[in-house]
Amino acid sequence: MSSHLVPAAARTSLFPQVAIVAHDAKKEELQRWLERQAEAFSGVRIVATGHTANVVRRVLGRAAGLGGLPEIESVASGPLGGDQQIGARIVEGTLSALIFLVDPLTAHPHEADIQALLRVGRLAEIPLATNLATADLIAANLALQSAGRDARTTDHAPRGHLELAAV
Repeated sequence: MSSHLVPAAARTSLFPQVAIVAHDAKKEELQRWLERQAEAFSGVRIVATGHTANVVRRVLGRAAGLGGLPEIESVASGPLGGDQQIGARIVEGTLSALIFLVDPLTAHPHEADIQALLRVGRLAEIPLATNLATADLIAANLALQSAGRDARTTDHAPRGHLELAAV
């Protein structure tokens, strides 16, 4: 996404905003991952779908002593429009990355919404993790940014957005 398509507010944002979504069968994995990566989310604004937001609040709330509880916004659950709400944020240019732990072994009645969200993330060229290995890379980059180190930016990754840096 070229920088002229991204709103000025996103280009000047000092803190990244990351969306986190996890299907029910992936919530325990998400919880364990967040426990390991809690420090990386210090100073990060998070938007998450319904029940996922509850998991994020609970885990990061316990780790709040690591730098304060990040701002966590809850949108609707995925099947009730939450995937679409997050997709809209990507289109608006206000999200830096998407971590979406998809359960590939379960049929989802809102499969079209899931695919639309992933497609929008790919089109916007934001970092997009659908598994924990890739989510680790996003968390490593967040940790670099919160430590005050420079993460590389390009014309398609405005300030406040993530571009994976060598770790």
